[in-house]
Amino acid sequence: MSDLKEWIIRHLKNKDLVKKTILEITDDPDNKWDALIKRTNELQYLKITPTLSLPQAEGNIILVTTNTPDNLNTLIKDWKLYAAKQHLWIYFVNPQTQKFWALNPYTHDKISDKESLALGLRTMFESAQGKDTSMVERSLHSL
Repeated sequence: MSDLKEWIIRHLKNKDLVKKTILEITDDPDNKWDALIKRTNELQYLKITPTLSLPQAEGNIILVTTNTPDNLNTLIKDWKLYAAKQHLWIYFVNPQTQKFWALNPYTHDKISDKESLALGLRTMFESAQGKDTSMVERSLHSL
């Protein structure tokens, strides 16, 4: 999991090159989180886990997990629970390809079509797996 920690920290720092809101990234002295990200306007909590599970804590949370079918199915099955957490970001990372997809379930739930939610999530999952999603995209455009 240390590879995922290094990856997400590098990713977050790269995303922050323009805004420069990250003040520091430190280990959690209480060992509840994998890192604490202190920004100019907030504190974010970073959790890296191979198996997706909903954090019981409140706050601005970044979850990083592997892009596996089990984690995708957990997200779909427990969607309402994840979507209820307004300040939760989830990154699904494929360590072999370094491809990923990320979403804020709360916002995604507000803007997405409920009937095609599972299909949309599966499409993002497959893109991080390196699979060609053009057939899925073509079938969506023909609807």
